[in-house]
Amino acid sequence: MARFQKLGSGPAKLPTTGKTGTVATVRRRCPWTMAVYNCDTRFIGPDNMHRLRVCFRRSHIPDRGEERSSIMASSLVHEFTSENWQKEVMESSIPVLVDFWAVWCGPCRALAPTIDELAKENEGKIKVGKLNVDDAQDIASQYRVNSIPQIFIFKNGQVAERIVGAERKPVFQSAIKRVLEG
Repeated sequence: MARFQKLGSGPAKLPTTGKTGTVATVRRRCPWTMAVYNCDTRFIGPDNMHRLRVCFRRSHIPDRGEERSSIMASSLVHEFTSENWQKEVMESSIPVLVDFWAVWCGPCRALAPTIDELAKENEGKIKVGKLNVDDAQDIASQYRVNSIPQIFIFKNGQVAERIVGAERKPVFQSAIKRVLEG
């Protein structure tokens, strides 16, 4: 969905003043929380030049299942948890890229397509997965993850690379290359 999507507009009678004016309804997505809002802006006056008010109403918030399917679309991206951390990451025979993320984190969501692409490009060479810091707080605190997104690349159970923030794809590619070569 684009950041702004016009839903419709037309004449309306304003309940507070009884005057006629134009109502513009726009659907807007917050760039940080990715929440969707419906915004009604009412314009009044002789040439509809005066804005009367803006009302924000939050639309449907998907449940966790819908969130996961939209964020972790690729089957190549593993879901790491406290239960499978030791086996999947620490005992892995190949390097593991771990994205520490949360559902409510906008930059984490913006990074999701890049993580999917990295998983596809490096299939067989490196394991790629995500760890939800809200669900696995013990692991997040063990690695001192105090801001997200943070990307760790583990090799032989040790942290080989650590990248903080939503960086561009070449930054991740060069870190993967260093780990694979070193």
